[in-house]
Amino acid sequence: MFIENFKVESPNVKYTETEIQSVYNYETTELVHENRNGTYQWIVKPKSVNYQFKTNTHVPKLGLAFTSTSFFYIYILFEIKTLFLF
Repeated sequence: MFIENFKVESPNVKYTETEIQSVYNYETTELVHENRNGTYQWIVKPKSVNYQFKTNTHVPKLGLAFTSTSFFYIYILFEIKTLFLF
């Protein structure tokens, strides 16, 4: 199934005229080796990382667009080049 268009409804996603902005809070843990009371201990601590993403809604033009006239000129250049190779 191909979906051409969709929208995300979330308090973490904001649409503007030119971009989509989103916020993601990544919850994880970290392991640290700390000196506490004169001895080193391994401590597991919760860690939160806040990511902010921004995506343009305008799709850039990719590749080359050829017209029939462009193909004609490319064909002529190819023919001239092949004449000089032999």
